[in-house]
This record gives sequence, structure tokens and C-alpha cells, in this order.
Amino acid sequence: MEAGGLLDLSLAGRYASCRGTNGNWRQFPSWGGAVRFKRFLIVADIEGSSGCWSRQASVDGTDEWALACREMSADVNCLATALLDAGADRLVIQDFHRSAHNILPELIDPRAELVSGYHDSGAPGFADMGGIQAVLFIGMHAASGTEGFLAHTLTSRLAMVEVSGKPVSEFELFAAALARWNIHPLFFSGCPIACSQAAYAVPGLGLWPIDKSAGPRAFDSETWRLGLKQAALRALENENTRIFCPLGPTSALVRLRDEGRAIKLSRLWGLPLERGALRVDARDMADLYYRLALLCYFTPFLKAILPLALVLFNAKGRLGRAWVRRRLRSLDACSL
Repeated sequence: MEAGGLLDLSLAGRYASCRGTNGNWRQFPSWGGAVRFKRFLIVADIEGSSGCWSRQASVDGTDEWALACREMSADVNCLATALLDAGADRLVIQDFHRSAHNILPELIDPRAELVSGYHDSGAPGFADMGGIQAVLFIGMHAASGTEGFLAHTLTSRLAMVEVSGKPVSEFELFAAALARWNIHPLFFSGCPIACSQAAYAVPGLGLWPIDKSAGPRAFDSETWRLGLKQAALRALENENTRIFCPLGPTSALVRLRDEGRAIKLSRLWGLPLERGALRVDARDMADLYYRLALLCYFTPFLKAILPLALVLFNAKGRLGRAWVRRRLRSLDACSL
């Protein structure tokens, strides 16, 4: 079947985020001159946050994760408050780690809009971001198959995702998906390798790395957050940021850590295998993100009941966040 077997699913119109209404590829301008963004999105992950120092801290239901959720919330709030104080008219925060219920609303500036859980808006997982002008990524990580702190693309089950021999990061997938709303990538924070990958994809992107090589005891979170805020505010002055929308079609090779699982997914979604890797054909990078999301998180049955599946998944996420609050109170009491 064309463009990825069963993953095609006849969604060309809905997910062709880089095509115009006439079906032609859109060419986005470089936006030279005075560009003043006033409506922002923050996309937040946990691996590159100031509170995540081990794989356990990224896994739901651990004490390390509960503590990382609090620090992740503090990182996000630092950035959000800086943007709002600088004159942002609107600021949306979307949690994008696992359950998408890691950020604690009570620790976030009430002027910001916090989006928890995943949504079906036309860009997998994202809420409707119509009207947003620019996006800042925080707490991010490097691509699967590369060095970096807890590097992966979408899930650690994927050993490698490559397009034209180059590893593909979540930053690229998310930024391409957000192009459907004409949103400009403006800033990125994560481990140094993640930052270098993002800068290669979007030259001129504002960056603030987090170096975890010396461990948490040598890390000063308050000093790092001050630098985060200052770097993000400098990025607001970027007058030449471009919407990230690589021209398609594109083809990705996806290698799973479990070869048996790759064979099963090949049969399930009608994808060809090339030297043990799944080949996923897509119309563009945004469409590739949609297909990879299906591959990683869904079966054809779950895709068919997507609205109900999202309700149940998000309900589970809310329960997880309630557990975080209870566990933090217990840990704080034990430390007294």
C-alpha cells in the first residue's frame, strides 16, 4: 500500500500539515525584519529537566519521579513567568512526558494555561494550538541511537529512527507537527547533545544546555534556572526564526531493540522490513510523526476507539499526578 501500508489510513488531508489548501507544498518565509511574538507554547519533557538524574526518575510510580515532577514544574514555571513578565499575551504549557500529567498545576503561574494529557487535534498528542506564534522546548533529550542523557525518540523501545541516514529527534517531529499552526521554533533546552541536534535542524535556535555529567550534588538548580530564563528572553529577539517544515515525501528506517517485536509490528501495520528495520514512508515530517505515534503507542483497535482510549489514558494520568502529590507530602514529612 502507498505511504506505509495500513499506516496510510487515508488521512492525507488532516495530517498534511506542510501542504497548502491546493495540495502544493507550502514555502515558509524566513521572516526577516522585526518579528514580535506575543503568544507562546512551552513543550515540556522530563529527561532534560533539572530534577531527572536517572532512568528511575523518568518512570511513573517511583519516588525519584515524584521529586523530578516537582523540579520539572519549577523549571517550567521559571520559563513561563519570565515570558509573561516580558509581555506575553498568552502562554500555553503542554506536558509531553509519558502520562503528560507530570507538571503540578499549583506550582505554575496562574496566568499560564497548562495542558495536561494527550489530545486529538490533528497533531498527535497536542491540544489545538491555533493562534500560538512561537514554541519553546524545555526538558528535552537526544534522539534514539545517539549519545546523550536518556536519549530516545518517542519510546526507549526504538533503538534508532533515521531519515536519509540521520537520527530523528522528538524536537524535529514536534516542531514539524506544530507547523500546521504556523508556529515558529524559538528556543530549546536539553542535554548538550540534544541541543546540538536541535541547532542542526533549526539554525539560529536559542539554546540552554543542562550538563548532567557531574551528577546532582554538583548541580545548582537556581543558578541554572536563572540562565534558562535569560537565554529564553534573549531568544525572543530572534527576528529570523523559521517554521520547521522539511519538504517531503520522506522515508524513515525504524529499528526496534526487540527484533521479534519488529516482525509483529511489520505484520500488524503492513510495513516492509529492511535489514531488520521497519521502513515507514510518509508525506512529510509531520506525517512521519503521526505514523510513528501509531507504531509506538497504538494497535489498529486502539486507533479505532481513539476518543475513548484518550479519555481512559488521561484519567490514568490524573491518578498518577494525585499519587505524586501524596508521595511528595510523605517524603517531605520524612525529611523533617
